[in-house]
Amino acid sequence: IQHPRLNDDNRDIFWAYVVKRSDIFGDPFKLAYDGKYTLFTVDKLHLKQVSEKADTEKFSFKTSRENKPSELSILMKFTGLVHLDFRNAEAGSLDEREKGPIQFLDILFAQGRSSPLFELSKSFKAVRNSFYCIPHGAGADMKYGIELWRGLFISARVIDGFRPAINIDVSHSCFYKRQSLINLICDILNGDEREVKFHPNQLRLNTRLQPEQLSLLIPELKGVNIHTTHRNQDRIYRIKDILSTAVSMKFKRDGNEVSVAEYFHDVYGPLKYPNLPLVQVGSKSKPIYFPVELCQVANCQRYNKKLKACQTTSIIRFASTDAPTRNLKCIDMVKKSNFNSDPFLKSFGVQIKAEPMIVDGRVLP
Repeated sequence: IQHPRLNDDNRDIFWAYVVKRSDIFGDPFKLAYDGKYTLFTVDKLHLKQVSEKADTEKFSFKTSRENKPSELSILMKFTGLVHLDFRNAEAGSLDEREKGPIQFLDILFAQGRSSPLFELSKSFKAVRNSFYCIPHGAGADMKYGIELWRGLFISARVIDGFRPAINIDVSHSCFYKRQSLINLICDILNGDEREVKFHPNQLRLNTRLQPEQLSLLIPELKGVNIHTTHRNQDRIYRIKDILSTAVSMKFKRDGNEVSVAEYFHDVYGPLKYPNLPLVQVGSKSKPIYFPVELCQVANCQRYNKKLKACQTTSIIRFASTDAPTRNLKCIDMVKKSNFNSDPFLKSFGVQIKAEPMIVDGRVLP
C-alpha cells in the first residue's frame, strides 16, 4: 500500500479495499494481514501476473485525518506457500519468526482483534502484539490526563515436540482519557496533586493562563490527536503547537483583520473562554487554529511520551500481581477474546484450547 498517510491507516485502507474488491478476495475471513506488507490467504488469489515495474491499482480512500478521499496505490504479488512445519523452527528464533509459520500464527491471531470487519475488534485497541480492552467506563487513573488499560499479549512459540503454542500474558499501557481538551488541560495542570486546583467549572470569560502554565502545557499537548465539536465532522487533527488566545490571534478575512474570537463569534457563535489559548493543527504553510473549548481528545489514543516518576510507580503497583492471580487474569482475557468463535481462526483451520498448558517443573533452592 503506497500512500502519504500514517502506517496506522494501513489496516483500514486494506479492509476497505477487500470489501470493494470482493471479486478478488472472496471471503474476507480467509485473509490475515499484518498491517504492513504481508498477507496470508487460505486460497490462492486470482491476481494478474505483475513485475516490479507493473502499474499498481489505484484506490480512493478517506482517512479520519482527511476532509476528502485521496488516491493511493495497492500492489499485490504472490510470493510463495507457507508450510506449517515447525520441526526446523526453534523457540524464540527471530530468523525463523521472520520467514516462516511462526510469523503466520502471530498475524492470524491478531486478526480478530484488529480487523474492522469483525465486531469483536471494536472492543480492542491493537498495538503490535498486544490487544487492549477498551474500558466501558474509565481505566485506572494515572494522573496528567491518562489512564491505564489492561490487555492481552499474544505471541506464537514452538515448544517441546516441535508443537506450536501461543504465549499469552497480561499487558498494560497508558492511554489518554476520553474527555474534552479543557479537561485534559486541567488534569495536566493539577499534576499528581491530591487537591484539585484547576477545574472546568472554575473557568470564566476572562480566564487566562499564566506563561509558566502555558510552558507546561506545550510539550504535553504537542502530538495529541483531537477532533472538533463545532462542525459535524469526524476528522482527526494532530496538535502542532499551543499559541496565544483567540482574542489576540488575528488573521486576514475578506481583506479585513479579524481575531479568531471574532471569526468564531460570527460563524459559529460566541466563545465561552476567548482568553484561553488556541491549538494549531494543519501544516506550517496552511495552519489551522481552534479554540481549546471546541476540541475533544480523540478516542483510543495511546500515550507515547515519557512517563512521570509517579506514573511509573502507580503502574508498577497496579500491574504487580502474584502468579496465581496473573494466571486468572490471563484466563479471563482469553475468555473475552473468544478465540473459539474467531472466524479467521476457523477459516484457517486453527483451534486453541481455552485452558493453559500444564507442564512439569521444579522450584530452585
